[in-house]
Amino acid sequence: MPDNPSPLAIIVAAAVYMAVCAIWYAPRVLGNKWLSLIGKTRQELGSLWRPMILALLAALVLSYTLSLLIVAMEIDSFVEGILFGFLIGAGIFAAALAPIMAYEGRPRQLYTLYASNVVVGMMAMGAILAAWR
Repeated sequence: MPDNPSPLAIIVAAAVYMAVCAIWYAPRVLGNKWLSLIGKTRQELGSLWRPMILALLAALVLSYTLSLLIVAMEIDSFVEGILFGFLIGAGIFAAALAPIMAYEGRPRQLYTLYASNVVVGMMAMGAILAAWR
């Protein structure tokens, strides 16, 4: 088993994370609900190319960071990767996001939508990165 993360695995995992997000926020899935919760229309969002570039860069950073942790923890199976992705997504991201959303007075449904998207995305990335080892 290699001691270094695979660059190709990092790119593939980031692409899968982006796909999870694209499906999650598709209008027929949760996109319309998200717009309602943030009180905006699709037209009010304007052009999304800049946020998409930022999202891609963030997905690459997430994937790279998760891959470093997976290598350091010697996680090398699909199932362990899913569980580790869940642990990181729920135990770090969702836990850190909760008080922010509460202080801002945001709806719980919005918190759930954001947190569950990241948790599912991290689980998918964890599975890919661990199995690739």
